[in-house]
Amino acid sequence: MPSPQINTGDLNQFTRPELEALAKKSKGNSKVIDAIELEIRRRKERRETKRRAKAEHPAAVKAPMKSRHNTRHALTPPAPNEDELTRLRRELAILRDGVSEIAELLARWGLTIAAPEEVEAMTMAHWDKKAPKEPDAFGRSKARLATDIARIAVLRKGLDAQETRAIGRT
Repeated sequence: MPSPQINTGDLNQFTRPELEALAKKSKGNSKVIDAIELEIRRRKERRETKRRAKAEHPAAVKAPMKSRHNTRHALTPPAPNEDELTRLRRELAILRDGVSEIAELLARWGLTIAAPEEVEAMTMAHWDKKAPKEPDAFGRSKARLATDIARIAVLRKGLDAQETRAIGRT
């Protein structure tokens, strides 16, 4: 009696008991038996991987997030009779309060506040050679570089507000 012909690529649709019954029917067909063993091994490895991931990083394994509707969210509700420009300036002031001014200046030049002084000096020297004369899309130019370097120095010295205004915030 010939053994049943089975597409071994579709074994993932069978349950474990169905795979065992199929293996009993296909005793003489080593190709089918090997494919069933491989499928069972693959399932076991996948379960073990998930189990290990949960044990090692329980916070990282979460339920999938629900999709959110794309809605505009204002930081603060608009005040009565407030125009768009005033609202944007108010929201920008709120955002800037949460970010250090030095970090904002360094970010323009591709640095973080955690960068070592040597890296910062090398980066600023590089930009001094490569900065365009006219501002690029990020507002970087030779004039902006000089202003930012001076502003960072003043902020790091911790001078009072009147001296920092003399250098300018532009």
